[in-house]
Amino acid sequence: MSGAAKSLVVAALAAAGCAAAPEPAAIRDARPTRLERGERMLVEASGPLFTVGAPTTVALDALGVTLPARAVAADRVVAELDDEHRAAGPTTVTVVQATRRWTSDARTPFDVELCAPSLHRLANGWTRLRGPPWLWLALALLAAAALVATPLPVLAGLVVVWERKISGYMGSRLGPNRVGPNGWLQWLADGLKLLMKEDVIPRDADARLFRAAPYLAFLGMFLTFIVLPFSRYAIVADLDVGLLFLLSVTSLVVVAILVGGWSSNSKWSLLGGMRSAAQIVSYELPSSVALLTIATRTGSLSTQRIVAAQGGWPWQWNLFADPFTFVAFFIWFVSALAEGNRTPFDLPEAESELVAGYNTEYSGFRFSLFPLVEWVNIAVLGAVGTLLFLGGWRLPFVGAALIDAHPWLDALGFVAFVGKDLAIVFVVIWIRWTLPRFRVDQMMALCWRYFIPFSFVCFVGELGWVWLMPSLPARIVAGAMFAIFGVGCGAWFAARVRDNARRYRDLVLNDALGPVNR
Repeated sequence: MSGAAKSLVVAALAAAGCAAAPEPAAIRDARPTRLERGERMLVEASGPLFTVGAPTTVALDALGVTLPARAVAADRVVAELDDEHRAAGPTTVTVVQATRRWTSDARTPFDVELCAPSLHRLANGWTRLRGPPWLWLALALLAAAALVATPLPVLAGLVVVWERKISGYMGSRLGPNRVGPNGWLQWLADGLKLLMKEDVIPRDADARLFRAAPYLAFLGMFLTFIVLPFSRYAIVADLDVGLLFLLSVTSLVVVAILVGGWSSNSKWSLLGGMRSAAQIVSYELPSSVALLTIATRTGSLSTQRIVAAQGGWPWQWNLFADPFTFVAFFIWFVSALAEGNRTPFDLPEAESELVAGYNTEYSGFRFSLFPLVEWVNIAVLGAVGTLLFLGGWRLPFVGAALIDAHPWLDALGFVAFVGKDLAIVFVVIWIRWTLPRFRVDQMMALCWRYFIPFSFVCFVGELGWVWLMPSLPARIVAGAMFAIFGVGCGAWFAARVRDNARRYRDLVLNDALGPVNR
């Protein structure tokens, strides 16, 4: 890209009300475009004139500029500024996205989206603020991190209370019902109690690693929220490698557990840490392959694009898209339970064998961080399952363009996402209070003998399905799978729940009337 692109920036900023635009005669380009209908290209933008503002859309023909022939990603648009608008040096700007608008005119215009500035360039553009730019950049990053991290303890506390209430109901007893409305502030009382407890560090422990392990676990859990799309707009960063980012940062949790168990200098903690390392590293493989199966189907690793590739109706979700994604969902779900140390895979903290496992020697605030990570991880598990397999924030009859036109619909998408997330969280809690703990050999055999081979079969099968299956038969298969596994199994499950509820009421009634009958 040459310095001539400076004019494109000024014209775009003028459209946004940020600068005066030069005359069209002062902007020129030598070569016409040959992009076909609907073709797009993604490139990058830079330049000193980019200081503020969101991505701006302008029409190239309005500026008298066309795209280069055979343009590809990162090609530069050549334009120039006149002396009145020329800056103190050449400005380089490229196009982020170019979409051809189909018209009957031979000289078809293009909609060009200019790249939003990076945080570094944005900090350099804050010339009116006193102090070095890196300081304001650091403060902005800290404020954004605090905004994301503040709700996490509340989220963990609500999941704890909900789990205790569900377990109480399943055990025919009362759950928390004293602190707050119907006991929903019990988490706050428990958290304050842990904060007031003494923070003890064992004499023979590695103090530095012992202190750092809980914070490392919290960091790994916190970073997952960067790429989780709770709605079309409620996302911190839509990374092109979002799934790979998720797999990377969640690996920090197993490192933290292993470090905490080893640095405690306790045999129970060390055994719990070694179990966690073997368990999470093993189940990471089938979980990752299951995620790549979805990436193969959608053609992207971006979490937002994976959601956008699905529809609002259940038969348009990846869960019922084809037999391979259906099997991949259950492989991923069970593997996620194992990675999160949830029952029936809670071997790293088996109370009957290891006292408390890897966190046996922890107390006070640092002890509270480990269960906080575990309970927030349940919500993260539900969020990942929602965006990958259950349509994410998509709503029936509501497309992305309609949400852009009516932003209030984005709130409905957020509600839909949270509802699906809570459904998965309920299943995770339900499993904990239903199934017994696996043995270590059973857990490892399930992974290496069954899940890993089946996950690769799903991955290879999905490749063939995407490449070879025609569109119409694929839609028919998706509808049939939803009818059989969605509607049919759902009706059978509802009938069983209704039958068990009736038997439970009869049992309670017979116990209450027993002395009278006798």
